[in-house]
Amino acid sequence: MITDNDIKKLAKIFATKNDLKRYPTKTDLKNELSKYATKEDLKNELRKYTTKEDLKQTTVEIIDILMEAINNIDSKLNTIIHKYDDIHDITENHELRITKIEDRLYENYKHV
Repeated sequence: MITDNDIKKLAKIFATKNDLKRYPTKTDLKNELSKYATKEDLKNELRKYTTKEDLKQTTVEIIDILMEAINNIDSKLNTIIHKYDDIHDITENHELRITKIEDRLYENYKHV
């Protein structure tokens, strides 16, 4: 049989109904936590912002735009290089012709 001493010992080890009244109940905790955002609230709020997929797509689009711009620059640079080569050839031709004219003038001036 259980004696009064056994009950007193058990009362020291385990909480009694009166001991548990000091702690908040499940309802108390729910009421207290209702002030804070839930997982669903956060999901709904975050849907307004950019997702990882959006960022991946945007990154791909930016890379495509940059590649197109680089290709355009490369094409224009090649055109400029070809024009420079043509101008350089013409300039060399002119320099040779001017040098010949200068030499002839110098020769003619020497004889006068």
